[in-house]
Amino acid sequence: MLPLLRRVRGNRPGRPPSARASSFAATFAERSARYWTPERLQALSGGRDLPLSPDKPGAAALLRVIGLMGSDGSIGSEAVRKFRQINLLLLEVERHLAPHASRPTRKPLRVLELASGQSQLS
Repeated sequence: MLPLLRRVRGNRPGRPPSARASSFAATFAERSARYWTPERLQALSGGRDLPLSPDKPGAAALLRVIGLMGSDGSIGSEAVRKFRQINLLLLEVERHLAPHASRPTRKPLRVLELASGQSQLS
């Protein structure tokens, strides 16, 4: 499960997801898996391996909670642009953080996000 799902549906930070949140994530993952056929995934991703693809564990519930995925598991045409923008941001973050992940260091890595825009990216 994605770490962000720990805050779904009123869970307190630092506590494990409630039974309600876990049930929501599992039920919605099943619904999303039925919707996202290989053909639909191909059309959405263009054949790329996206970090937040609807077929990855925990991604469907997160996409639903942030408002990009409908109750049937679909991503509407108006949300596809934001979905792609979020995935591009995640790819850039991975690309820039990957060299630091393998270096043993005691200094924390600080990331500054300016939150300029809608809350899906912050």
